[in-house]
Amino acid sequence: VTNELNLKDIKYNRRFNSSKGVDLQSFHPGIKNLDSKHIVVGFCGRVVRDKGYDELTALARLYRDNPAVVIKIKGKIELNQEDRSTFNQMIANNVIEYFEWDNNVASFFQSIDVLFFPSKREGFGNVLIEAAACGVPSIGFKIPGVMDAIIEHESGILINAEANIILALKKMIDNKKELARLSLQARLSAEANFDQSLVLEDIHQSMGL
Repeated sequence: VTNELNLKDIKYNRRFNSSKGVDLQSFHPGIKNLDSKHIVVGFCGRVVRDKGYDELTALARLYRDNPAVVIKIKGKIELNQEDRSTFNQMIANNVIEYFEWDNNVASFFQSIDVLFFPSKREGFGNVLIEAAACGVPSIGFKIPGVMDAIIEHESGILINAEANIILALKKMIDNKKELARLSLQARLSAEANFDQSLVLEDIHQSMGL
């Protein structure tokens, strides 16, 4: 196949570590006020055990009586009956704000201050670079896929897989000055590392097109 495609003599090394990048026109920062009385923590993706369901519910329990922290979740629910019952109860008790999955993801990112991403198994975290383009820093585990999408201390924070991600998030949101810095830096990081037009051009060059 390599011979047929004439790829054997290509010496180009890709500059961007992404499959498709992010559309910076569609994903852009909204109006934020980190001096407001509350911080909004968001989760975006499949609500399923291997994407950090335990950490997500633990986070909700931690802040259930704290009006200073609002938790928003957008995604498709893929839980067993027992877990779904617990999740639905959190929605009913206003512990979390839940939004069903649709294609209007940018507006969700624009409504939050930090993206909580507790997955321990990931291909490539596209939502992480989409959030960054909206000026939203993320926190996630230092695993393949996530560490490729979060630029450490620029678009977010990476922690070891054995560490307490909820404690790390608490430290992050308690430091509003640093959170504001990361918010500004996240957009710049997305522009420098994941601009879709540059990523696609990079892919074409790597294929000799």
